[in-house]
Amino acid sequence: MTEPQKLPKNNEKRLKLFLFFFILSVLIFISGARLVSSDEVSMFLTVESLIKNGSLAIPSSDVPNSTVIGGKSYTWYEAGNILAGIPMYLTGFAITSVLPLSPVFSSFVTKATVSLTGALTGAFIALIFYSIARRLGIGQKISVLMTMALIITTFLLPYLKMFMREPILALCLLGGTGFLILAFKNKTYSDFFIAGIFIGFGILTKLAFAINLLPIGIYFIIKSLELNRKEQFKVFIYFGLPVLILGFIGTGTYNFIRFGNPLDTGYAGGTSFNIPLYVGMFGLLLSPGKGLFWFAPLLLLIFPAIKHFKNIYRSETYLILSMFILNLMLSSVYIAWGGDGSWGPRYLAPFLPLFFLILTFYISQANKIIKQIAVLLSIAGFIIQIGGISIYAGAYLREINEYPYQKNFDDPEFLSRAHFIPNYSPIIGHWKMLVRNTAEHLDGKYPVLTIKEESSSGRIPIANEDQSQLLHTIDFWFTYASYANISKYIILFLIFLSTGISTFTGLLLFRNIR
Repeated sequence: MTEPQKLPKNNEKRLKLFLFFFILSVLIFISGARLVSSDEVSMFLTVESLIKNGSLAIPSSDVPNSTVIGGKSYTWYEAGNILAGIPMYLTGFAITSVLPLSPVFSSFVTKATVSLTGALTGAFIALIFYSIARRLGIGQKISVLMTMALIITTFLLPYLKMFMREPILALCLLGGTGFLILAFKNKTYSDFFIAGIFIGFGILTKLAFAINLLPIGIYFIIKSLELNRKEQFKVFIYFGLPVLILGFIGTGTYNFIRFGNPLDTGYAGGTSFNIPLYVGMFGLLLSPGKGLFWFAPLLLLIFPAIKHFKNIYRSETYLILSMFILNLMLSSVYIAWGGDGSWGPRYLAPFLPLFFLILTFYISQANKIIKQIAVLLSIAGFIIQIGGISIYAGAYLREINEYPYQKNFDDPEFLSRAHFIPNYSPIIGHWKMLVRNTAEHLDGKYPVLTIKEESSSGRIPIANEDQSQLLHTIDFWFTYASYANISKYIILFLIFLSTGISTFTGLLLFRNIR
């Protein structure tokens, strides 16, 4: 294929820098600056205990998604996302140490900062995606445009507002697979090492990530046959050691510290895999409430894109598809296949960057009609994501009375309306709530929330009588700030500052595209 136009290295460095900060500033602007889900709270309290107490044990038994031992709680979740949250927590702690805030608002600021872990991860996803696309020979302009399409037109976007594992898993799958492909393409040992770090950290973030080692191992062996024995040994060491140390030794050490057994994960949640394969597979790919192609419309072009990509990178196509199929099958039979309550097919989110890499190859060489279709599908995807980022997923389930859950996870009617009935699809439901709530705000009927002392579980410190008002909120940091009666002048100043940074970095980004 055509090699990318040779550009001055300084230009590429500047463009990457502007791309990183543009994406980061946009993601910060749309953030909710809150920790709501049980996953987020459990991991945040672990980060807090680690920094304040030097221990993974949370000194409370009132912690969601945790195992209680001796009156102390240990989160079910692996270490990767917790490690990623540490520098953000320290940043929040530094901010609150300078500002004269009450204990409750200091906690809000710290949580808001930790919630930006997803935004920072999203900026790194953009940077790595662009870098891999360029090194694989894709032009500068299409690489930038597809990077932005990945971030703002797919169901990955709402997760970049949260302290969840999906953004890091997406980054690790993209980095691990992408740099491994580059390593064999260019015979660069540093790329093998970088790929190993990404794969290892993915396992450290979620042990089930290790399922990808099966197709990766087969791909690695096949491609290694093209090398001599000395090279085979070196690439195995460069790639394998980070995977072993970070992924398996790291996870085993983490488990040992918590439970005294490297094989004990402490996970006591839904671990059964008893859902019929066809139910979960239909739900994840086609259902109106969770279907992959509904929540990322540009993926409708993936089928001709795969054929095109296969003509260039045959074995790499089989690698990506085999990883996807394995994960799809595993997620389909999992008792909580929908990853509820969440936006779109949560467990498929880590594959979006790899699929968009395939799409980028196809669209970059497609005819005008295909490019126009891609633009229309991208616009549709962006409109869909507006609903996803404006209304919190759990709020919609409460709106239609499907939360608190009325059925068990393995019940065929569990969240049946939100999953399978088109007019209850979150894509439609979120937009209905957004239109209603926006009209209420314009009429001056926005929520006024009373802040109370926090519970030990770390849930939102909202007075009980205000809980119902959360259904009438819009999920952005500046709206929450107004609900909490923070000065309008402070809010407007921060909005002006945030949009100014986004505009400035965006202009610099597009000025540097050649």
